Amino acid sequence: MNRNATKEVVITAPARIHCGLFSAGQSLPIEFGGCGFMVNAPPTILRVKESINNCFGNTPGERVANLVEKWNVALGRSQPFKAGDCARIVANVDVQLERQPPQHVGFGSGTQLAAAIAVGLSLLTDGEVPNLYDIAFRLDRGKRSAIGLNGFFYGGFLVDRGRSSQEQVSPLQTRLHIPEEWRCVLICLPDSVGISGSAEQQAFEKCLNGSQRHRSRAIDCVRSVVLPALANSCWREFGEGIYEFNRMSGELFRATQYGIYGHALAEDIVRFLRRWGITGVVQSSWGPTLAAIACDQEQAVLACRAIAQYFGHAVDVDVSEFNNQGANVEVWDDGRRICEWTMASVDRAHEPRDVPSETVARLALINERETPEAV
Repeated sequence: MNRNATKEVVITAPARIHCGLFSAGQSLPIEFGGCGFMVNAPPTILRVKESINNCFGNTPGERVANLVEKWNVALGRSQPFKAGDCARIVANVDVQLERQPPQHVGFGSGTQLAAAIAVGLSLLTDGEVPNLYDIAFRLDRGKRSAIGLNGFFYGGFLVDRGRSSQEQVSPLQTRLHIPEEWRCVLICLPDSVGISGSAEQQAFEKCLNGSQRHRSRAIDCVRSVVLPALANSCWREFGEGIYEFNRMSGELFRATQYGIYGHALAEDIVRFLRRWGITGVVQSSWGPTLAAIACDQEQAVLACRAIAQYFGHAVDVDVSEFNNQGANVEVWDDGRRICEWTMASVDRAHEPRDVPSETVARLALINERETPEAV
């Protein structure tokens, strides 16, 4: 056996489309909550492998290094980073971010990257998959929405209930499979970003305090229209329901957006698509990305052409399949893939979990490289 061979874990995570919140203040016993779904593109692709040196490859290297350090410090594998140190204290890992969606445009890239790093490092060092709550707590994710974290583990269309002040993460209320033939048309606005960081915190402080009446209306829309339509694969009814819910959520943030949406052009795009024939159009999170639900690949392609022709260079459009299985995980040994699975195929995201038994056996064989080969 080649003692210089290396283990490598490759995580391909979907992108998250967040359709809106039920409420967004501090005035109710249960706050936030909402719904969203996962799409295959644009993906986050992360490689974590053994290395003789610590390495954080490709931009944004500092963002990756911070998450790697935070995860390892939380698990007691390294000491906290001190200002002035020239290197992170992480044992022999090479973390390469091969691909990631643009940041702060509505794809939830930060949560997908954080979850991918946690899973990749844990598989490489322990052969185990951390649960959702571990990732949320140790990497400070999911404070207002658990759609992205649950989407990493499950995929599909997801509803989180919202959380009380005593809860770390909003419990997952519902997960439904999205029909395989449906497609998501993604409309991005070049050189535009949504709000984030301190600006996002200020926006929540300024937003309309979600009354119980508003929250009840939003929940009823999802429960009575959106979920039944999706469960019965009723494309048009689902589209109308998710469009209405998205606008309800947008009402909460009129004071910090261009009305219902986060970009001045968004209302025109939504109106154009609905007149063209696609009823389900939503802004994802703070935008500016819009997502439209097409009934099949042909309609999605035609919609892209129509949008590009009408709006020209003001928009970038693409088509993605929906993701119903969460992130994809591959384990490689010396350039050879030895196993592959999806996160949704491994037990439940909320419980401590081991990787599939055949994977454990293969990982054990790889670890035997520390024992000198027989002559």
